[in-house]
Amino acid sequence: MEHLISSDATRALETAQVVGSYLHLTPSPHAGLRESDIGAWTGLTSAEIKARFPEEWAAMNARTDVARGGGETYSELRGRTWAVAQEAVARHHGRAVLLVSHGTAIRALISAALGLDVFTMHNLWIGGNTALSRLRFRDGRFHLDLHNDTAHLEEAEA
Repeated sequence: MEHLISSDATRALETAQVVGSYLHLTPSPHAGLRESDIGAWTGLTSAEIKARFPEEWAAMNARTDVARGGGETYSELRGRTWAVAQEAVARHHGRAVLLVSHGTAIRALISAALGLDVFTMHNLWIGGNTALSRLRFRDGRFHLDLHNDTAHLEEAEA
């Protein structure tokens, strides 16, 4: 691993710092790897969102790319994370780069890399904090060769 780029959100950056200490790398914070901005929905349960924002809730569930809670759409999230991946390839071509981010942001990036539509990203399971996925860039495109690996957690428990 040669480069470490992390969401600038505290919880992701702290994880990146722990990982970086093992890899002898200092994480570079990047706002483009933040979790999805759900605006006024932040901190609410699904039931509360459905009650307070019924039109947005219905639109989202009808697969309309709505700015949830006045935040960002899934397409905007996907574009933001995709831009980080493209930037990493351009700056660090041929070298290993570790990105530390959040569940929905990771789903958005992987779905973009695989050419899936924006709503299919919800079918990509993220099995918990620190699950690993790996995209390799070759022949001008990304290939997913590891997804949702948590073997390192199982080893730590043993």
